[in-house]
Amino acid sequence: MRRNNLLRTLIIVVVIIWSLWQLYPTYQLANLKKQEASLIAQLTSLSGLSEKEINESLNSVLLDARLEQVISDPDSLAQAHSISERLLALEEKIAENELRSIKQGLDLLGGTYLVYEVDFPKLLEQTSTNADEEFEAIIAEVRDRSKSSDEDFFDILKAAFQSRGIRMSRYFPPRIKTDDEVIEELKKKAEDAVDRTLEVLRNRVDQFGVSEPSITKQGNRRIIIELAGIKDVSRAKKIIGTTAQLDFKLVKDVAERNAVIQRIDRALKKRLSAKKPGSTADTTVTDNLKPRKDKPVGIDELLGTSTSDTSETDTSTVLADENLLNDRPFISLLAGVENDALLPAQNLKAVQRILKLPEIEKVIPKDSQFLFSADPIIINNQKYYTLYYVKKEPELTGAYLEEAYVSLSSGSQTYAQGQPQVDFKLNREGGRIFARVTGANVGKRLAIVLDNKVASAPNIKGKIPHGSAVIEGSFTMQEANDLAIVLRAGALPAPVKAIEERTVGASLGKDSVRQGQISLLLGISIVVIFMVVYYRLSGFIADFALIFNLLLIMAALAQFHATLTLPGVAGIILTMGMAVDANVLIFERIREELRTGKTVRAAIDAGYDRAFWTIFDANLTTFITALVLYQFGTGPIRGFAVTLSIGILASMFTAIVVTHVIFDFFTARKTIKKLSI
Repeated sequence: MRRNNLLRTLIIVVVIIWSLWQLYPTYQLANLKKQEASLIAQLTSLSGLSEKEINESLNSVLLDARLEQVISDPDSLAQAHSISERLLALEEKIAENELRSIKQGLDLLGGTYLVYEVDFPKLLEQTSTNADEEFEAIIAEVRDRSKSSDEDFFDILKAAFQSRGIRMSRYFPPRIKTDDEVIEELKKKAEDAVDRTLEVLRNRVDQFGVSEPSITKQGNRRIIIELAGIKDVSRAKKIIGTTAQLDFKLVKDVAERNAVIQRIDRALKKRLSAKKPGSTADTTVTDNLKPRKDKPVGIDELLGTSTSDTSETDTSTVLADENLLNDRPFISLLAGVENDALLPAQNLKAVQRILKLPEIEKVIPKDSQFLFSADPIIINNQKYYTLYYVKKEPELTGAYLEEAYVSLSSGSQTYAQGQPQVDFKLNREGGRIFARVTGANVGKRLAIVLDNKVASAPNIKGKIPHGSAVIEGSFTMQEANDLAIVLRAGALPAPVKAIEERTVGASLGKDSVRQGQISLLLGISIVVIFMVVYYRLSGFIADFALIFNLLLIMAALAQFHATLTLPGVAGIILTMGMAVDANVLIFERIREELRTGKTVRAAIDAGYDRAFWTIFDANLTTFITALVLYQFGTGPIRGFAVTLSIGILASMFTAIVVTHVIFDFFTARKTIKKLSI
């Protein structure tokens, strides 16, 4: 062997070992997935739980607790616990190998494709001060124009203010700033909001359990999310789009709440009297609520509007006694206010609309607000929501939340034992504030408010010093897990809305994988047969380099955590052809040298030397094209560019270095007078 081939041989050996090392996790992952499916099947047989239920409960505490609930036989329970331990250990290995394995893209594995847009108008409403009807009209105009125009959002905003002759600093202080300066600040805030939204969504998706999510920013306000392997679009959208604003608000006294309800009654009755001349408006409202008969009354009659006024109310009905409705129009919608203010589910929308009326908002103190329970309770087969009267300013927010996880309830007055709940822990500063608030308000109720809905409102029995609490609710295991995810990931800095959603079904994913595999194997097989038939023994050497080339590409994909997509498979197939093309150029050069009468050894060296620059130039131009595609392309185009780039480098190495070393190995041991080429 030539001395300069020793280093080349060592490099080839190292590259082979490295490639096998990189691909081993992918091989191992496939085996672990089979073992996981087998264990879940055994656990399903023993417990009767579905695969989905097992996956939802798959952590050391919840799965064992769930098994104890459904398995009564001690021997079966012991066997189930043993399988559970093995399954948990297997999950850790799977998670470890997934990080180093080749990932499949959305088009191969199937899944969900979502496009979200940060709601800039809402962001402006949150940022502004002194907002009035004029400001709301401007925002509404900007919202409508931005939907149907490609013009920049902030240019539309600036034009809307200028057309009315209003300085932007009126709503975005300080007042000394010009409109251009205000616009620049708003752009910075919007860009920061999009970047923070991207980070929050990435944290949520990472905890959602997708092995290789793709989350990218498109333009200045849109975010594209690809969740390979996830088919439950509604659940994904719920986790991604939830604002997850967690607040702790003190519930006000019953007497104070009832006094405000009486004022609402009088204001609503006055409104109805004004719309219906001749009706009595001075009837006294009493605290004693008598049981009422459920008689449907149109919501348009209640609010003094006709069905032609709004399309939202023409099908709504409320449950109220007609006489009580005329005398006490707001209280008539409630089922009672002695302790908790309950309202039938049918009346929820009516009460929500009443509380938003301008004259009703005036009688509610500025430091207070009404909130509804997140879930209804069922009494005598009738659903009721709870109406809470709370302090508007929260005592504590979710910004102090440090940890959130799912556990099973030990039982309470409201929720049964074994009901999923979300335990959370506050950081040191939050724990200090929480201890002060609970210590100063013993005997009162503290509402745990999530996105302006009361999840629960427990009584404060004593000072809570360690900043730990529980969110109870009628959660399923999946809902509790999802809530813990969004709480851990943090709240979105601005609302987002879904612009586009697509689901790639499992059947399409399997078809894509199968067709991609068939095309790859068919392409390689045809090339291998052609090379052997046309170039004989030298064709076998080229085929070895071809297989080695494929090994290198897959190893590189695993090393760089790249995602294999259908265009990526096309890039690999194209690379196979280019790799063979390089060998064809070399072999034809060698044939030409042999025809001139050179020895086999000299013809091989001359063939490689003369073909090198032709191969280099051709691959260089293709490589530059691939880089351009990667830089300016998105999604599938980038996938194609990645595999093509890796394939070009791998084919250069295998065609020029690997095959040359193999030829040198055979020609160095004995003199070959004729080359099979």
